[in-house]
Amino acid sequence: MRPDGLTLVPWYQGKALAWDVTVVDTLAQTYLQGSTNQVGCAANQAEENKRRKYEELEGRYLFCPVEFETYGVFGNEARELVEKIRRKVAARTGEPRSLSFLKQKISVEIQRGNAA
Repeated sequence: MRPDGLTLVPWYQGKALAWDVTVVDTLAQTYLQGSTNQVGCAANQAEENKRRKYEELEGRYLFCPVEFETYGVFGNEARELVEKIRRKVAARTGEPRSLSFLKQKISVEIQRGNAA
């Protein structure tokens, strides 16, 4: 059991960031009931499941489950991570549209199937 990625340099508080990305099918039987009642339910439920899966990483790494839904909804933790990355990119480049560019790139990769 390995996450998808790990930063080479510390991300926060001297710890590396580990992440695991999944695109969940909003209409899958597992998520359908919740998805009809709440936007983002499938992604957030998948994030909770992923956090339990990698709980042994707690303490050694900062772990972020990165979940997206097939219809483009970001999970709560994925949204927070993307916002942190956007702030870092904007601070380095001065580009105020960095969030739009980043979300567009993520959407393209999801459609290509590269995020799963």
